Amino acid sequence: MNWNHVHLIFKREMMDQLRDRRTLFTITVLPLLLYPLLGMLLMQVAQFHQDSPVRITIVGNQHWPEELPIIGKDGLLVLKHVSAEDRRLLEFQLVSWPELATDEVQSEARKLLDSKRADAVLVIQQEFPKHLGVGHQGNEEQSVKSVQVAVDNQAVSVAAHQGLLLLTNLTRDQSMIAQSRITRIIDNWWTQWRTRQMLSAGLPAVLSTPIHLETKDTSASSVRQAVRWSKILPFIMLIWALTGAFYPAIDLCAGEKERGTLETLLSSPARRREIVWGKLLTINAFSIGSAVLNLMSMQLTTGLVVRSLASSGSSKIADAFGAMPLHSLGWLLLLLLPMSAFFSACSLAVAALAKSTKEGQYYLMPLLLITLPLVGLPMIPSMELNLGTSMIPVSGAVFLVRSLIEGRIGEAMVYLPVVFLVTLLC
Repeated sequence: MNWNHVHLIFKREMMDQLRDRRTLFTITVLPLLLYPLLGMLLMQVAQFHQDSPVRITIVGNQHWPEELPIIGKDGLLVLKHVSAEDRRLLEFQLVSWPELATDEVQSEARKLLDSKRADAVLVIQQEFPKHLGVGHQGNEEQSVKSVQVAVDNQAVSVAAHQGLLLLTNLTRDQSMIAQSRITRIIDNWWTQWRTRQMLSAGLPAVLSTPIHLETKDTSASSVRQAVRWSKILPFIMLIWALTGAFYPAIDLCAGEKERGTLETLLSSPARRREIVWGKLLTINAFSIGSAVLNLMSMQLTTGLVVRSLASSGSSKIADAFGAMPLHSLGWLLLLLLPMSAFFSACSLAVAALAKSTKEGQYYLMPLLLITLPLVGLPMIPSMELNLGTSMIPVSGAVFLVRSLIEGRIGEAMVYLPVVFLVTLLC
């Protein structure tokens, strides 16, 4: 085989592909725009959930126990130990309890939700204080019993009390946020109410506090972030490697059949094997380039998003993922080399069957349906690198790189010969 011919064909095909605007947009421009746009969308959603005020209508506030009110007569939050964010972002509207049936109250509440005049409606019925034991006189034993009834009713949430009903429309984001915030306020009130009841019964307040099991993760923060990224990055990178290989393959095979340039190439002194190698190297170059551009765009975008989330107060999300670990890029590039060659060969074989570009694009879906399970298998939480998974094409290599990214190098070295042999055979 004459490698000079292969080099000339590779150079010719590369120049031809670089002139194609559609291929350049799909492989180079789209990755550079996609992740920044997704990052901006994520920041907007986080900002919306953090700064979006909600309107809550309270029906029957006069039935709430006067010993520990939540809302004052002026509609302002008067409960102690409430965050400044909840005080600022919760807007209350008080409605007196009407002389209507409960079903009619709920019907009117649904109208408020449907018309978007309220994001949530809290209905406090007349019997609510009775279920709390308010107004009952008795000895200490009876007081303790009334508190115990309240605690039993509140096994999961304070909304378990009869006479207290929260109506929301969970098809709206504002209503979901309102439910989360008002539930947090009521849980806070319930904690304070139990403490007051315990003290009034002459019991230690600590009895109303559930047992708190302190947990401590011994793994380093960087390792936890690497574990999370190791499940996402290989999947995204390999999907883009397949996409970056498929479209040039369609143009280099089916496209040349349509343009009538394939016959000219076949009549050249180059052998067919040399032509195939030149086209394969071209497809492989675009596959690697597309995946690398995606990784670079993700690296820049995640860094900006994490810093933005940390500065805006969403530190839990920022700490959970963090910026993409730099050492993972090296292991991903190591995975990319054999996988891009495999995807390039599959794309070239499929594209050679197509008689036109339109027909070739129909073959992308079957190829994805075969590849996606192999790429997505390592994302299943219970799946780990072992002898069985290391023998699965594509998946075994992804499992191996996951172990390397997570720092389990010794485990990866044990199954490296098996993965290498399977990948080489593919």
